[in-house]
Amino acid sequence: MFDIKEFQSIRRIVLLATLALCCTSVSAQEEIIRRNLSERYPTLPKIDEISKTPVGGIYEIRIGNELIYTDSRADFIFQGILIDSKTQKNLTESKKEDLRRIAFSTIPLEGTFKRVQGSGARQLAIFVDPNCGHCKQLEKNLEDLKDVTIHFILLPVLGDDSYNKSQHVWCSKDKDAVWKNWMLSGIVPPAANCNVEALSSNMKFAQQHRITGTPTMILGNGRRIVGAIPIAQLDKLLNETR
Repeated sequence: MFDIKEFQSIRRIVLLATLALCCTSVSAQEEIIRRNLSERYPTLPKIDEISKTPVGGIYEIRIGNELIYTDSRADFIFQGILIDSKTQKNLTESKKEDLRRIAFSTIPLEGTFKRVQGSGARQLAIFVDPNCGHCKQLEKNLEDLKDVTIHFILLPVLGDDSYNKSQHVWCSKDKDAVWKNWMLSGIVPPAANCNVEALSSNMKFAQQHRITGTPTMILGNGRRIVGAIPIAQLDKLLNETR
């Protein structure tokens, strides 16, 4: 007589065995790729992750935030973008976007000054340099954003003058007013001195997350945007974080 319980038990055993075999196979393949690459490219930086792509026999290798692709034995390596022709989705850029995300909760807000517009419900952090032309262009349009809290993170990457101006902004009583006066009207921040450890912390945080240019924006959902973009586009992206 057919025993349904026995059949289900056997099916579970077969399924678990299949999964174990699959995982072992994938792990073994990764080991082959790592070994071959380390032997052939001794100076290659540490590989952080190896994963299968939707393309049969092609693997994705992640080194930091960079992606390269290879076959199952690392006999061939290629760079470029992987696109799903059915959906026209850029799989490479999508993965890189995920890698660039920064959890908003990890941003050292104690080293920022903020501006609240409207209800302030939406969150936006911007790494800025006082001598950055694109930052000045962005500043002209930020007032068009409604219901947003903007956290400005001083990141003087354009030389000593940028550092001096950043110090004077940070040490002023009304940081946002002094910042706006300089960025919009060219009124040089008055000299001021105080503890500027926040600037060092900002630079350390930027280095950890490979933020090298300004403006760099972090949305409430962690998405990173490098460079100035049209304010209407920024507003739309901020809405998506709600």
